[in-house]
Amino acid sequence: MKCPHCHSEVRPSKKHPGYYLCDHCRKRYPAASVLSDEENIRNSSSAKRDSSSRTNRRRAKKSRKTLYIFVAFIFLLALLTAVAYFFGLFDKAANILGISGKNKDTPDTSSKPEVTDILHKLNEAADIDNVRVQVLGYEESLGNEWAVPKEGCEFVFVNFEIVNNTEEEITVSSMASFESYCGGYRLDYSPEAFTALATNMDRQQMDGSIAGDSTLNGYLCLEVPADWQVIEIHYSTDVWSNNKIKFIIEKTQLN
Repeated sequence: MKCPHCHSEVRPSKKHPGYYLCDHCRKRYPAASVLSDEENIRNSSSAKRDSSSRTNRRRAKKSRKTLYIFVAFIFLLALLTAVAYFFGLFDKAANILGISGKNKDTPDTSSKPEVTDILHKLNEAADIDNVRVQVLGYEESLGNEWAVPKEGCEFVFVNFEIVNNTEEEITVSSMASFESYCGGYRLDYSPEAFTALATNMDRQQMDGSIAGDSTLNGYLCLEVPADWQVIEIHYSTDVWSNNKIKFIIEKTQLN
């Protein structure tokens, strides 16, 4: 028999029949309140299960919180990169508006397209503004435990390599530098694709600055219909310019 408070062994009271004495608590308890050995084991097991369940819930909550912080950090980094990219274009915007102080009679050749509608295939390098860009390959994916595509769709990780052959630093933004199309339709921003790439430690996003004579190797993640056949991606070093290079990925090609 166990004490209902400290679970110590109790002994029958000689002076008060029907009561039990706890030497640890120094109290007397009626027989109805004293725990039998079976009840004590059952209560102890229940308490252990409750404690284990609370511990597991705390661990799961901590794990989810860590992931949310990581994804938020990656998203903020991409957003700051895009903002920096646009701010770097203010001077050119001023030129277009005619408030930069340049002679208006001087022809502006910066907006003339230097590349036509040539579609470059996998492993075929293209140059724009002394920057060399190449699609090295692609991988199809159904996502991970953090992000899955919509029904009937899949993720496509596209591996790009950009070489800055200039002496100045350039900025690459996965949201501002690229336009993607599939089946003749422009692909919208996909939070699921962003999360799938952000939680993949083996793939770097196409966001950041590239110093002169340096290279950036990274990935875009696109959410496309599972039966896609052709993906077209446009890259530009300047969103204010018509200069673009275009890449085509055909599903029949080997990775």
